Amino acid sequence: MSNSDPNDVFPPGTTKLEERHGVESEFKLSPTPSDDPDDPLNWSPLRKAVNFGLTCSYVLFTFVLVDINSLAYRGYMSELGLTYATFNQASGSNFAGLAIGCLLFIPCVQKFWPSPYLLAHLLAGLAGSISEAVVMITIVDLFFVHQHARMNGIFLFMQSLGSTRGPIAAGYIVVSMGWRWMWWMIAIFLGVNLILVLFFFEEPKYIPLVVGHSGRSGLDQESAIKYDDDQKIATPSTLRVATRSTVDARHSRKTVRQRLAFVTKTDMPIVQHFYQPLLILFSFPAVAYMAITYGTILACASAIGLFHLGGFLGTFIATLTVPAQNDWFIVRAAKKNGGVFEPEMRLWMSIPGALLNCAGHALGDARADVALTYLTDCYPDILGDALNSIVFVRNGFAMVVRFAFTPWVTGMGIQNSFILISMLALLTVTLPILLMIYGKRARASTADKYWKYAARQPVHRKA
Repeated sequence: MSNSDPNDVFPPGTTKLEERHGVESEFKLSPTPSDDPDDPLNWSPLRKAVNFGLTCSYVLFTFVLVDINSLAYRGYMSELGLTYATFNQASGSNFAGLAIGCLLFIPCVQKFWPSPYLLAHLLAGLAGSISEAVVMITIVDLFFVHQHARMNGIFLFMQSLGSTRGPIAAGYIVVSMGWRWMWWMIAIFLGVNLILVLFFFEEPKYIPLVVGHSGRSGLDQESAIKYDDDQKIATPSTLRVATRSTVDARHSRKTVRQRLAFVTKTDMPIVQHFYQPLLILFSFPAVAYMAITYGTILACASAIGLFHLGGFLGTFIATLTVPAQNDWFIVRAAKKNGGVFEPEMRLWMSIPGALLNCAGHALGDARADVALTYLTDCYPDILGDALNSIVFVRNGFAMVVRFAFTPWVTGMGIQNSFILISMLALLTVTLPILLMIYGKRARASTADKYWKYAARQPVHRKA
């Protein structure tokens, strides 16, 4: 565990969660909430639950849509004359579209939120390309650092619910009603979700009229960044302290129409967000770690019908245990560290997930929650572009599996194929250990790049 001292170097992601006053201590919220009642961080639990619930239901139906295709193969073959080779290529092309679509649509989400989210309900095939990034951005908008793991756990559970329970339900629909009704049912559910979004989904983007004081002064390059002549590392010279910001007390509350606005445009240019995610992927170790972990866990080939039940039960157990323990652990770890939170504290909870991964894939999904939350804590100001690159890699992995799995198993045999997969899995589960040792140093060495990319993001809260 990191043992930071306030006089040391504090890279992006380091946050002070506790302020001590003699024998007493005060817990600090991060990001810093304003005094504006329209600030999403100040919303009531019900308003947050409605917004977050709608994004999670969108993820649920998106993953049902993506994973039920293989259930009706016999119907496609008998009624449409589809061959297995064509079917397999079509499945791979689906994930190729998801990978490419995230590069095209997520920049639109950042600039015109939430209209592409609504449009995506009408174009369900392309909708999958933004579903994962949208819910992660919503988590950052609505919740504090000490709540991120639990919210990510709920998101991953809904994702697993769609990809595992969805095919089970769809299998019964195919048997009783025919394969076409499988698609009609998901269209109906997406339509209902669209109606709920139109009438209940509030604008979560917060643009303060007056930017308050922030303990992290990283955007002031001259005063906030210092350079170590020996290591040539650019790092913030002050700690990001979570204190309340100053806002315009005369700021009036939004009307219902403004809260349910179809479009909230930002002034930032959009072109750079089409290529910037790929640059970020190779510039920040935390982003690369998340892409590898998330991609290898969730891009495996789907099974059929009740084979999904075991995966669902494993993910359900992981959702009940790991996220809440992760949030509890980092608060305690920060207290022992002088009130200073380091994102690498999250990685301790990935060790049980790595061990469970050897026993069963589904329980090993706990690693995905840890990796997602670690990325969120490290680089909150560039999360949109970072998630864009991660979803691209994840869907790229899925596309490769779809296209290559059959010839791979045919050429190597089932036993040798799974031995190779096990060795690759072993490499991925060792990544958290490397980041626990070198993660803070990596964040410090990439601080200047982080502030540069953060300055290019749409208007957002300076936590």
